[in-house]
Amino acid sequence: MIKAGKSLKLLYPKMLHVACLAHAVHRVAEELREKSSSVNCVISSVNKIFVKAPPRIHAFKTIHPELPLPPEPILTRWGTWILDALFYARNHRAIEEVINMFDEADSKYIAKAKTAFKMKGLMPSLIFIKAYMSIPEAILKLESRGMDLVEVVATIQGAILEADSWPGETG
Repeated sequence: MIKAGKSLKLLYPKMLHVACLAHAVHRVAEELREKSSSVNCVISSVNKIFVKAPPRIHAFKTIHPELPLPPEPILTRWGTWILDALFYARNHRAIEEVINMFDEADSKYIAKAKTAFKMKGLMPSLIFIKAYMSIPEAILKLESRGMDLVEVVATIQGAILEADSWPGETG
């Protein structure tokens, strides 16, 4: 991106390159994912339980027809992991209920998910991630087209103000 920006700067000397700001905000989201190992373990193991498993999907839909399947985070799509963690924070009891119905002998990921749901720090981590909802919102704004520099600066300043309120050592 930097190389392309420098090349374009020759043709458009008044151009300002601000796309890297979205990447910087994404790095904050990545740091959060790395620090939330219990949540990451639940998300990854539950996703593997439902991949190419129509009977398990059917069981999930039968027990909780109003609830969509747990989303799969697309790690190359910035901010999606936090949105997925928020889904688990809102629906963890329903997801755990379905997972506990499955036999651990069917898949190593079922056993892994059951263990992950019993981890001590899972619920506080899920609740804690709710404080970071501004990250995906900021990324979406910074990725949008047609923003002028004033809007970009306001978005970053808003994200910084929000970050100052994040609790604890991780915050």
